[in-house]
Amino acid sequence: MAGDYCQSHVDLVSMEGAVTTGLHAATAACEDLDRDSNVDIRTPETYPRELLVLGNVALAPIALLAWYLIKRGAAQAATDSVK
Repeated sequence: MAGDYCQSHVDLVSMEGAVTTGLHAATAACEDLDRDSNVDIRTPETYPRELLVLGNVALAPIALLAWYLIKRGAAQAATDSVK
């Protein structure tokens, strides 16, 4: 059941998230059985929130341009198919 159904610091549906929650589940099972768990679960460093916001703002014009080009291409394709 570990993976998509458990929340971890990875917080992403991925192999890394599944492995991390699986390790947490294995550690909890070992603790319930009073067995020693030698699993070292590492938490990755996170980027500062301000840096992520700055990246979003810096990349917004590129995303807007890509959106415009896609819409323009779709409109042109629709016009060409009518002809």
